Amino acid sequence: MSAHLVKCDNCGRSFIGDTSAPTLPCPNCGFDTVLAKRQEEENRAKEEAVKRIFDLVTLEKIRAYLTESDYEYLACKLRDKPQYVQAVTSLKFKDPRVALMLSVTAGSLGADRFYEGKRGLAVLKASFGVFTLGLWYVADWFLIVNSVKQTNYKKIAKLLTFLC
Repeated sequence: MSAHLVKCDNCGRSFIGDTSAPTLPCPNCGFDTVLAKRQEEENRAKEEAVKRIFDLVTLEKIRAYLTESDYEYLACKLRDKPQYVQAVTSLKFKDPRVALMLSVTAGSLGADRFYEGKRGLAVLKASFGVFTLGLWYVADWFLIVNSVKQTNYKKIAKLLTFLC
């Protein structure tokens, strides 16, 4: 028997009761104090679990915009700070697939690098790419996806630096 002074959540009066018992009715009003506290703790735990799942599902939406290692690092970092998940997922990201399509179709004009936001590199590519005999354009077909994903991660890192 574990006797403790317990305060009734319903009537506010204190009484001595066995807090290890499955139920602990108040002698004044009959309110089951221990059961109510356990249900409240269970409900709080369920709400936290649902919120964690929601945060992970929300975070999963940006997986395609990051490299796998960057995503894993970010997910691990945001597990400790769930309040930032909404801020991170509200950012506008560049789609690596769009960048790849632009690289294949209009890479000689630097469209892929303009889309990524690297204007200087785009101008250089459009101006001097001819001198590389098309190798720059072809190389970008393989490089642009990771480059866009790294640009997206840098945007997140900048936001987290600002928030923390």
